[in-house]
Amino acid sequence: VTGGLQDRVKASTKALNPSDPKAKPTMHESMFWTNASGCLVAAALGLATGHLTDGFAFCSRHPEVLQAVLIYSLASAVGQNFIYYTITQFGPLLLSTATA
Repeated sequence: VTGGLQDRVKASTKALNPSDPKAKPTMHESMFWTNASGCLVAAALGLATGHLTDGFAFCSRHPEVLQAVLIYSLASAVGQNFIYYTITQFGPLLLSTATA
């Protein structure tokens, strides 16, 4: 799913910038669209299974967990910056090689 989405973002970036044949999305554009699509899929699955409402109910009963969720989210975003920088500058093959 992620590879196909990244290919579509690259293709649409080139289509929107016809004067620049080397146009490619920035790392933050790639990160945004990949995370947005993942969020939609996760929300749909969470709604379909009932886990989304259970999760919100748990967070409302235990608000102290929100700090851990926030810290995890920030750490994830920082790590994704390195991953998407590598993808946009060097390509997914190098990332696969470096993280294997």
